[in-house]
Amino acid sequence: MNKIIYSTFFTTLFMAGISAYQAIAQTPPQSSPPQSPYERLLETQKDYEAAMKTGDSLEVAEMCYRMGKRYAGLKNFSKAQEWFLRALRIREPLGPSEDIGKIYIQIAGFQIYFPNTAKTLHYNYMAYINFRAGKSWRSQMEANKLLGHLHAVAWESRQPLPYTKATGSPDSAVYYAERSLQAAKKVDNPSDIGLAYGFLGDVWKLKNNPQKSSEYRQKEIDIYTKANLTNNLMDRYVNTSIELLQQNKPLLAKQWLDKARPLTPRTSNNLIHEKLTEAYALYYEQIGDWKMAFQYQKKGRQLKNQELADQFNQAIQNSLLLDEHEKRQTEFRAQQKEMALRNKLSFVLVILFLGVCLAGVLFYRLFVKYKKISTLHADLIKEQDHRTKNNLQSVSNLLSLQLNQLTDPVAVRALEESVMRVDAMLLLHRELYQGEKLIEVNLKKYIPDLIQSVLRSYDLEHTNVMYEVEERWLHADNAIPLGLVLNELVTNACKYALPNHPDPALTIHCYRKVGKMFLRVADNGPGFVPPSDTATFGLRLISILMRKLKATGQYRMGEGCCFELSFADKGKPAVLPKERKTSIPHSI
Repeated sequence: MNKIIYSTFFTTLFMAGISAYQAIAQTPPQSSPPQSPYERLLETQKDYEAAMKTGDSLEVAEMCYRMGKRYAGLKNFSKAQEWFLRALRIREPLGPSEDIGKIYIQIAGFQIYFPNTAKTLHYNYMAYINFRAGKSWRSQMEANKLLGHLHAVAWESRQPLPYTKATGSPDSAVYYAERSLQAAKKVDNPSDIGLAYGFLGDVWKLKNNPQKSSEYRQKEIDIYTKANLTNNLMDRYVNTSIELLQQNKPLLAKQWLDKARPLTPRTSNNLIHEKLTEAYALYYEQIGDWKMAFQYQKKGRQLKNQELADQFNQAIQNSLLLDEHEKRQTEFRAQQKEMALRNKLSFVLVILFLGVCLAGVLFYRLFVKYKKISTLHADLIKEQDHRTKNNLQSVSNLLSLQLNQLTDPVAVRALEESVMRVDAMLLLHRELYQGEKLIEVNLKKYIPDLIQSVLRSYDLEHTNVMYEVEERWLHADNAIPLGLVLNELVTNACKYALPNHPDPALTIHCYRKVGKMFLRVADNGPGFVPPSDTATFGLRLISILMRKLKATGQYRMGEGCCFELSFADKGKPAVLPKERKTSIPHSI
């Protein structure tokens, strides 16, 4: 199992292209502290704005490519893909080129985090097509390397090559890997040559020829040693030891670990340090030295925890930096608009002073002025909602990042529920930002979206949901606690009522009557007896939110569980009075 996991990871990592390996390559010492990812993003944003002013389409495409790389470095892959697609829209009409190949390699790199072999093959095939059109040796090197790897991956995964019915061939993979090596020697970059030898070693291993594989890997090591590429050399030692450990050959693996260990002080890549620590832990586990295995496992956890803490602190600092930058930009734009409005007002006053004959024009300008002020205020409120939504998204991303580091099922479930609560508030702010009103949300749209989000989280999209929700606007001060209450109720239903039911169903009623809003949530589960006190966090949270709403609520037992809640509200209907209530039950 470990062998399969490692093979899949290595395959996907290579397909990400040059950038995934260049991160390991040796870099010269810097005289000044390196910029943080957010600082580089802000600097590239300024370069993009300058390129837009020049009107040079190729320069704009290059800046879009760099913006995509900046967002990919921040692991915001949806935003990164938007920028890469912008660059493609500019460059692809000009025909195949090495620049387009670089963009496709970056997009293929996303598959490391969102595995999809078919998409990976497609993006790398597109990169191959564009590199093949290049005339430089580097283009030929990358084209042959990509085509060789397409054959290797297609053969290993038993999938056809893109846009053909033919399967991959190890012999073809060797052929194109050798051509890539020849081009790499023409480029005369030690890192490229070493990687080409390493790829040949991997392909021969795929063909079950360990002797050939060892020969090429030794040549890779000789290249790194001669060029003093410590990071690459240590990475090769550690990867070889891991392969041997996965084959249950600890004594042979120890020889490679002993070669890698002296290089540790000269290696700047933390990922390699973590891999070395994990390899030592596995080695001592296989030879039965549990004390040393435990020590290295503990050291590995400390390295990961320290890296996670550093990333968390850096993310907070960078978020504050970005927030301050956006705040200054917003204030600057507001000041510019305010100055423009003052200048226009002064001009209006001068015109008024000069003569009554221009009164009609002056009144019109005043109307335009006040309309712009109103638009400005609306824009500021929209900006505030947008920034709140972004901050909530950042919190959700940080919690999701922490979630990936946990192993305790109870802690994982608790953190997942916290992420869903944050997502409930995030959904409301998205509705406020995209809706027709600034501080009110349409319940008929918001409630189904929220429930579907919770059902998707528990893989219960097939649940039959009956909605009877009025078209009504609700103020954000009431919509937030109401949404959290609804989130908790549906979450409880997903956990205890719906999973084991052959035909799970929910019924949602929300309407206004005699100055009050009424919410009723019912399921067809086995039901439960509500405790006398709020014994769980979810029930305590519902109680707190009901006090905030000044609401009353109760459970009703019957066929399943039913919860009813009511609170005072002065909201207005979202449609004309004659269409005051629309009840459209439907199944999802």
